[in-house]
Amino acid sequence: MAGSAVDPDWLGERLGPTARAQGVRLDPAALARLAAYATRLLEWGARINLTGARDAETLADEHLADVLPIVPQLPQAAVLLDVGSGAGLPGIPLALLRPDLDVWLLEPRERRHTFLRLALREAGLDSGQAVCARLEDWDLREDRPSVDVAISRAVWPPAEWLERGRSVVRPGGRVIAIEGRERLVELPPGARRLVYETPARAGSLIVWDVPA
Repeated sequence: MAGSAVDPDWLGERLGPTARAQGVRLDPAALARLAAYATRLLEWGARINLTGARDAETLADEHLADVLPIVPQLPQAAVLLDVGSGAGLPGIPLALLRPDLDVWLLEPRERRHTFLRLALREAGLDSGQAVCARLEDWDLREDRPSVDVAISRAVWPPAEWLERGRSVVRPGGRVIAIEGRERLVELPPGARRLVYETPARAGSLIVWDVPA
């Protein structure tokens, strides 16, 4: 499917097994929005380095499918901070699948930040915001919300991210780390590990409810 628009029906078939295993419903409207986002991501990815995916199959199997296990772990109407969002993964797909979320995408690289703003606008995600900043700058923002859930994908090792993430969530908030099955880390008190499989890999999430 390289060089063409991603078909929503095809994407539904590709993501369907993982979605069913995780109890995630992929309705036609959500699939249409995901397919449009995937199409735009691949277009931009041909010019700048957004992800390693250069075709729809790789994007679906290695990136979008990896988002689905996160969906059931998000509280209703949560404020979600995606740190080092890059191409918008996992923040934008989560916002498309969970319209109740208020999603903030933190990305310090200007060209990627430009893509995130475009992707949010085209998806009609009025509740989403892309911020061109590093995590260290977050506390300096006067407009920052109280964060219910913080997540980051492939920026820091999971153990390091858990410690960084706890500094930005509200008391009693949740930090989610994505880890590979080949290098499991020691869980902090109150955390749990959720194992999952996608067409591309076996992985796990660390879900940590930070003490209030």
